[in-house]
Amino acid sequence: MKTRAAALRIAVASALLASAAAAQAGQPTLAKPVSTKQGKIQGVAGNEDGITVFKGIPFAAPPVGDLRWEQPQPPAKWSGVRDGSKYGAPCIQNPAPTRFPKNGATDFNNAPEMSEDCLYLNVWTPAKTGKEKLPVMIWLYGGAYNEGGGNAPFSEGDKLAKKGVVLVTFNYRVGSLGFMSHPELTAASPHKASGNQALGDSIAAFKWVKENIAAFGGDPDRVTLFGESAGAAMIGGLVGAPPARGTFERGIPESGAWMGLGIAKMGTREASEARTLEAAEKLGAKSLAPVDILAGSNAEEGSFTAGFGPPVTKESWAAGAQQRWGDLAETGMAAYPAATDAEAATAATLPFSDAMAWHMRLLAESQSAIGKNAWHYWFTHRPLYDEGQKDLGAGHTAEIPYVFNNLAAPRTYPAGSSVDLMKNDPVQLAFADQVSQYWVNFAATGNPNGKGLPEWQAVKDLGSTEAMLLDGNKGSAKGHWTTDAKLKLYEGLFERDVAKPLGLKEGE
Repeated sequence: MKTRAAALRIAVASALLASAAAAQAGQPTLAKPVSTKQGKIQGVAGNEDGITVFKGIPFAAPPVGDLRWEQPQPPAKWSGVRDGSKYGAPCIQNPAPTRFPKNGATDFNNAPEMSEDCLYLNVWTPAKTGKEKLPVMIWLYGGAYNEGGGNAPFSEGDKLAKKGVVLVTFNYRVGSLGFMSHPELTAASPHKASGNQALGDSIAAFKWVKENIAAFGGDPDRVTLFGESAGAAMIGGLVGAPPARGTFERGIPESGAWMGLGIAKMGTREASEARTLEAAEKLGAKSLAPVDILAGSNAEEGSFTAGFGPPVTKESWAAGAQQRWGDLAETGMAAYPAATDAEAATAATLPFSDAMAWHMRLLAESQSAIGKNAWHYWFTHRPLYDEGQKDLGAGHTAEIPYVFNNLAAPRTYPAGSSVDLMKNDPVQLAFADQVSQYWVNFAATGNPNGKGLPEWQAVKDLGSTEAMLLDGNKGSAKGHWTTDAKLKLYEGLFERDVAKPLGLKEGE
């Protein structure tokens, strides 16, 4: 008996030591299975204490074979308990370094091989039981509609979940598999339409969340979409999409415009925008779903384009005004004067930033006009860059590590600021905590304000140049997102290229 007892003590001690070694090695600790409409899934411990993550949950049938280029179909049920410790495959896309040295969806987190079977989502939750009703945030990644995935390291949801939300990321089809429109596909469709498969994927993910997120401690009636670049533009489109109605209550588009302004006259773009305007006209000017909006963009969105193409001089900048703005060329040059070559080179990067900001402001004003909570930000914070690294300032994507409070995560996007310099810097850490808290507060209540945060005023005055300037170096405060001269230009472009073709009247 003593021998057996001693053996038992040794076995228990060995198990405890093995468990401790596994924890130190970062191996997952299993959580209690959660029941979804399709079956049970086993989660794992997240990277923050008290957080459980469930990875690789199918929210639609694999879009392969006869389902390629089709709208997503319901997922199949499974028996037993599904393993939720690994991400699902990212969707087929161009591998790095097509645009950037690494691809966030394919080069990190032991990512599986790309596959057409890619419609999976991931859930991070701080909930201890399914009886909690925490606000839900769903991330839509950017990537020019050609790349990205819900498994990118910078969008892991542990730190946001730690602030009291259930965080969801998901994959949508990209490139030709996600946006293919073709006469044969249209003819075969019961709706006599084809294309925008990625939007269908997104809506399928939202509907899955609506039906299942309560089991993870989330509130299906408090869902906020947030996304950047292409993801933000998709939010802008989904706000006006009837099939998405009722699947979310709030939206945070970051630096993404769903309808272009006629800044550059190109035949292919004019044809594309004609279809966009036709669709918008059919939907109606007042078709936007009544949702709370927090929208904004970055002060130096166009900085990553500097150096592309031939050098810009003051002469070439002035000579190209007619091509850029047509009959508004004089207004454009008043908004972007350039007396030197250096000023011209800088001016050439600004319209991208300012047009983006104007779109974000327009979306916020549109929701404010129908009585919803609306907030507008202008991200002016300059991250830290390594010596020898191109300093893009508050460039396109610069806000992402602050939004997720993930300063230690690898960056693969244009404004890929320094992980080593930022992950332990007190100013950067405090600013990341501030920005992420604004986002979480908005998801919870429709109002980003909270204890200890600089006051953020809602959008009330239409046509105002005021916004919340987010800046950890100077201090976040109310300021101006544009000048009167630039506002005149973009209002003129909207009137000429959008309002008149649609027959919109003031206030519509």
